[in-house]
Amino acid sequence: MSCSLDTFISVDLETTGLDSEIDRITEIGAVRYVKGVKADSFSMLVNPKISIPDNIISLTGIDNDMVKNAPPIEDAIAEFEKFLDDAPLIVGQNIKFDISFLKRYISLKYLSVIDTYFIDTAVLARLVWPGLKSFSLASLTKFISIDNKDAHRALADAEATAIVYLYELAATRKLPANITNFIAGLLFGETGRGIVLSSIEGMTDNLPSPVDYEYDYGDNVIGSNSIEPMDDYFPIETDRINEIFDNRLREVLDDYEERPQQLEMAAQVAGAFNRSELFLAEAPTGIGKSLAYLVSALMWSYLNSEGVIISTQTKNLQDQLFNKDIPLVKEALRFDFKAVLLKGRGNYLCLFKYYELLREAISSFDADQRHALLPLVVWAETTKTGDIAECGGFNPGRNRYLWTRISCEGNFCLGRMCRYYKRCFLIRVRNEALTAHLRIINHHLFFADFASGGELVRATGHAIMDEAHNLEKVAASYLGPEINPYLFNMFFNQIYMNRPTETGFIMLAKLNVSKLAEADSRKINSLISKVQKSMAIARNSLTDFFDKLAASILKQRGRNNESKEIRYYDLTKYIDKDKIETGRLSLLKLESTLIDLSDELDFADSLDDKNQLVVRCRSLAQDLTELRSSYEFLVYPENNDYVYWIDLWKRREIKLISAPIEVGKLLDEQLYDHLKTLILSSATLSAASNFSFLKRRLGLDLSSSERTCELALGSPFDLDKNIGFFEAGFMPVPNSPEFNKSTAAVIGELFNAVRVKGMVLFTSYKSITSVVSNVGQKLLSQGFELFVQDNSLSPFQLLSRYRQSSKGIIFGTDSFWEGVDLPGAELELLIIVKLPFAVPDRPWIKANLDKIEADGGNSFIEFSLPEAVIKFRQGFGRLIRKKSDRGCVVMLDSRLSGKKYGRYFSASVKPQLQYCRNLESLIDGVKQHFDE
Repeated sequence: MSCSLDTFISVDLETTGLDSEIDRITEIGAVRYVKGVKADSFSMLVNPKISIPDNIISLTGIDNDMVKNAPPIEDAIAEFEKFLDDAPLIVGQNIKFDISFLKRYISLKYLSVIDTYFIDTAVLARLVWPGLKSFSLASLTKFISIDNKDAHRALADAEATAIVYLYELAATRKLPANITNFIAGLLFGETGRGIVLSSIEGMTDNLPSPVDYEYDYGDNVIGSNSIEPMDDYFPIETDRINEIFDNRLREVLDDYEERPQQLEMAAQVAGAFNRSELFLAEAPTGIGKSLAYLVSALMWSYLNSEGVIISTQTKNLQDQLFNKDIPLVKEALRFDFKAVLLKGRGNYLCLFKYYELLREAISSFDADQRHALLPLVVWAETTKTGDIAECGGFNPGRNRYLWTRISCEGNFCLGRMCRYYKRCFLIRVRNEALTAHLRIINHHLFFADFASGGELVRATGHAIMDEAHNLEKVAASYLGPEINPYLFNMFFNQIYMNRPTETGFIMLAKLNVSKLAEADSRKINSLISKVQKSMAIARNSLTDFFDKLAASILKQRGRNNESKEIRYYDLTKYIDKDKIETGRLSLLKLESTLIDLSDELDFADSLDDKNQLVVRCRSLAQDLTELRSSYEFLVYPENNDYVYWIDLWKRREIKLISAPIEVGKLLDEQLYDHLKTLILSSATLSAASNFSFLKRRLGLDLSSSERTCELALGSPFDLDKNIGFFEAGFMPVPNSPEFNKSTAAVIGELFNAVRVKGMVLFTSYKSITSVVSNVGQKLLSQGFELFVQDNSLSPFQLLSRYRQSSKGIIFGTDSFWEGVDLPGAELELLIIVKLPFAVPDRPWIKANLDKIEADGGNSFIEFSLPEAVIKFRQGFGRLIRKKSDRGCVVMLDSRLSGKKYGRYFSASVKPQLQYCRNLESLIDGVKQHFDE
């Protein structure tokens, strides 16, 4: 390889779609730069020989008439190759997309170049400008102030990409030598590292001046004053709470509003701390519940030197608490306290593993995985927290193997023996948390800690659980073991993997043992071979187990593409017992050989990095013990307190899952007695002003009932004025074959009548697909943009795009019923398609319904109805987020007034329901509300 980073060709394609196997190229654009100066350009339309879709025409401006007389792709590629000539380096925005199309047509001479020596400007942007919220070409050109008037045309985008790249090179030159050394290796591997380094050092002065950019990732520790044990207890005085809200917060909040409900909640939370109570606080949107409980919790913690855990379900609330609310309260309280944001160990970077993987990646990983690591390089050297959530350029979900290799997950830790101990992110945050007044965590960590003995809870004794309406389901999902093929493969890959070069613990051990004398190494090498052989057997056994299980289910249950959740009592209904036992024994054998190897390594005093190898080997054995225990628990379903089921997702992913049936009983027996104070808070904890459902489900009606109290606060908003609440009483019943068609018709007419942004909430993906297929084209022709939850985008991505639209409609299911904040004109029309009853045959739900019936109860009244009412209230609450918000909620499920139980739903919200007998009266009512 011979290249200079500032001599390159920037390429961009326009295509008929995103699939390189089906879609075709419509335009090729490219620019050549030599030593940072533009030298030539190339632009050519291509006849794709298929029709260009309307959405692509709208995006690019390239229509079928424009390409009718253009050359076919074979001729266009021949001309493009002449332009490429001896191109040493290809640059592009998300260049792998363009390469996937070019590879189908380009000759072998150039294929090796475009497939090997390429740089993705989106990846490089994540490295040099990590704090940007978007790394699209449009966002990058806006950030650098590039005017790309002809965006989405190939030549214009190629030129814009080239300029972005030059700015990225300019930023790279400013980086320290150790970082550029890693960048060079990750770009083109070990063989290209030296040339890249010399290229960076010798780059031309034609590069633009770097963008003025600095980024602070922030910290996970606020304040420095640590708690110190005290002998006496000091109650929180209500007058002190009132003074903080009336005077201190008024001084630091420009838009402070006096809210009686907020003061009442703060006082009641303070009383719960004073009296060691378990307190349920229902606080509707707009009250300011987080400030209410934060002030009281901090007063208690500061006065009595006892830590308080605050746990949230969503990352959004966790971020809001730590980055917005706590600094505000700190300013108002005028005393120093410490707050720590604490997450599970799998969220933190292990520096030892990271630097070890970097060396391995540079020497043996393919380009895709090397480039995936690039965004970590600057972040790892500058982060204070090591929390991967900070690093916007690296997605641990998409790069699960890489993150598994370098996170703190698992039992491997060298402790004080580690050369990076003083910088260890996990040790630092845990030590800070031990002496913090507030420990901000999430429900996952809370219940993971609870399942492993409850160290966090025992160390504090006080907990606030926000977003507590789903606490039972959240607890159930974390308190039962789960296994899938991925878990086992990730574990086996840590021991040994062929990439095609060999990696993993086995190779590391072999390398170090090879330096010993033959007599000393013989026994160790023999044990290494046994581990490798045992691992291969275990990998094959577990792969066979999951494959056979999935095949059996597909054979017995049908091969349609729908997900399947199958409750089981005996796994041998689907797979032979010998397959189950072979898997268990193979894990046991591998565990035993790992322990034998660790003992033998421990005896080899002259072995290089002996302590590291021993700790690593023993931690692998411990990880396997935990994995094997989960396997045994799930394949032999003998615990009657748990429900067991198989989750087979679209014939591709299989899981074995378990969950406790009576979560409340478990919490009552093992959690509440260890808590002096527990605050459960949410906008929806009651059903029709009754807390009995939640208390019963969480076990708060058992041994802790005498110290359990509750408070339901009213809304601070004038909901009778702000909301129009309508029922389409003319709709067919939800189980009617005509329901989805009628739903589509009503949605189309309503949005056309009022022309506002809105959301349609469904209870299933199947219903979304059916309705959108009926009304989607009509809404698009009316100028609306549709944002449909169909698993092609994450809910976060869908929501982000919706916010940028002026005429958007979201069609969403479960994840949009709660936690979505769209104030003002962002959401003015909310349509709820069906009452949100849980699917009764889902394994965990069915097990609970069966348990209630077996105990002589009524499962509909005691579970299905109140649970649906709470979820309905969550969905209803998406509409009004601020005092100035206005809008309408339209219910398409006629059971609201047609069934006796419907009144529980309508009575649980304000304002009063307006019944509409036909579509005309519904449209008139909604329009009248907007006119008013």
